[in-house]
Amino acid sequence: ELVEFPSRPGPNQIQFATLQSFKGLEADAIVLCEVGRGDFGNNPAHLYVASSRAKHELAICRYS
Repeated sequence: ELVEFPSRPGPNQIQFATLQSFKGLEADAIVLCEVGRGDFGNNPAHLYVASSRAKHELAICRYS
């Protein structure tokens, strides 16, 4: 089950958030979803911010 940030996930739940709402925070594992070509084109720093939130694992789901 997905729970929206800032709610704390319980057993069998995964927390999700937008890049803007999670800015400045970090997590053990991050999965960036729905990343397409040009999504970060207006501000390349957003991709860096998004990908640097993971402390241990980072997965990026990219579509063309």
